[in-house]
Amino acid sequence: RFANEGASVLLAARRPEPLETAADEIVSAVGRDRVAFVPTDASQEDQVVRLISTAIERWGRLDGMFN
Repeated sequence: RFANEGASVLLAARRPEPLETAADEIVSAVGRDRVAFVPTDASQEDQVVRLISTAIERWGRLDGMFN
């Protein structure tokens, strides 16, 4: 929904397979430039930092996170 309304979307989950599937669906709807994914275990601080850094590096900011 967010991507359809113009947002850039960074997906995160522990396993990469569901991320790839979801990213492919979003890419087919809105294009590749507004979606990315990072396998992330939210219980590991370094992985969360990497996730946030990826959003900032790619799009210049992070406006929100949802679980």
